[in-house]
Amino acid sequence: MSFHDKTLPPLEKRAEGRKRTLLGAKVVSRDGIYSCDCTIREISASGARIHISNSVIIASPFFLIDHQSQVMFEARIVWRNAYQAGLKFTHKHSMNNVEKLKLRFTRGG
Repeated sequence: MSFHDKTLPPLEKRAEGRKRTLLGAKVVSRDGIYSCDCTIREISASGARIHISNSVIIASPFFLIDHQSQVMFEARIVWRNAYQAGLKFTHKHSMNNVEKLKLRFTRGG
């Protein structure tokens, strides 16, 4: 096995396929104190594959905010390598309900 092989995501095990995307998003800690930008590369109703800096440490569970769809997902990491992470969504919230959740990180960093 070469070094390159170690950076590939695990073999496909999902029941449903994901749609390829290139969406700007934000990863936010559950307490709302920490956030960072990421890119959603694939997404389905149950999860996503994101591209994120290898220097970012993500504590599961966390929120993934998709501004284009106006949706916030509660998520956990299923796998991770240098610049990618596979996520499983546990809950989905409309951005209209974010204020009710008292989250202060819906826009910007």
